[in-house]
This record gives sequence, structure tokens and C-alpha cells, in this order.
Amino acid sequence: MVENNLIDTTDESADISQEFMSNLFGDDETEFEFPAKIKNRYSARELVVQMMYAAEVSGGSLSQSYQTAVAGIEIEIALSEFIGDLIFVIEKHKDAVTEIVKKSTKNWSLDRIAVIDKVALQMAISEMLYLADIPPKVSISQAIEIVKKFSTEESGCFVNGVLDAVYHQVIKPGEDE
Repeated sequence: MVENNLIDTTDESADISQEFMSNLFGDDETEFEFPAKIKNRYSARELVVQMMYAAEVSGGSLSQSYQTAVAGIEIEIALSEFIGDLIFVIEKHKDAVTEIVKKSTKNWSLDRIAVIDKVALQMAISEMLYLADIPPKVSISQAIEIVKKFSTEESGCFVNGVLDAVYHQVIKPGEDE
């Protein structure tokens, strides 16, 4: 259970966080409301971002958020395996991926990046680097859509720019579109 006092309302991303939390929490903001059914990989990615966000703001682990989230969700085996693979690579490579985010956001400290945007970046970069069966452009476009839904339109542009830089500098250096 996450309490309201874990959200830093002095942060400039407080409005974004409050909107995200209202989508994530119930009316009393004491229980997470994860989706009832995961229908496709996009909704699986949304769930992973929600779990990452929950872990970040609660100080808990992604594994704990996963246990809470999947308890009452209707999910196909293939999508459950996808979520498990994604969580595994995110946790295993978190430090390396965080370094890539830092290097790709030269004028931004991690503290200045909205938590929602940061976890979406971490998820997409983890996918691009460690899940070879997923085209990088799919990871990029779905991360953009997720931050547009849970953060702001500007966040979509920011995440697009960072992930495009990562794609060209780390994933496929020297490749032009």
C-alpha cells in the first residue's frame, strides 16, 4: 500500500504525478487500480510502466509491484511471459540503462525528469537492448504513446528525442533513417 505522503507535491512534475496517480489509484488513493485485463503488448507495457512508477514512488521493488499488479488481472500466458521477460531485463540491467539515460539527457539530471518519463525511458531502452525480438521502433513509439497518456504531450516529444538519440548512438550507431 502506498500513502499520499510519498508523492513530492513540491516537485514541478507534481501535476503530472497527481494525474497519473489518479489513473493508477482508486478514489481514496490508498490502493492501486491496475487494469482488470491485459489485452496486448501495449497494455502490458502500460502495466509495466505503472509497476515501475509504483515501485519508484513507494520505495519498493519492481518484483513487489508485479506481485500486487498481477494478483487480479486476467492475462494470457504469452503476455504474462512478455511482462516477466521485460521485468527481468529491466531489473537485471537497471544500472546500465540508467547510465544510458544519463548520457542521453546531458542537460537534464535524473531528478529533473518526471518519474513517469524516466521509467518509460528505462523500459524502452531495456527492450531495445535486451529483447531482440522487438523492433526498436516499436519500443520507441509505444513508450511515446504511454507518456502521452500518463504524462504530457511535451513528455512525448522529450521521450522521442531521448530514445531517438539512444537508437542512433547505442542501438544502431551510424545508421540513418
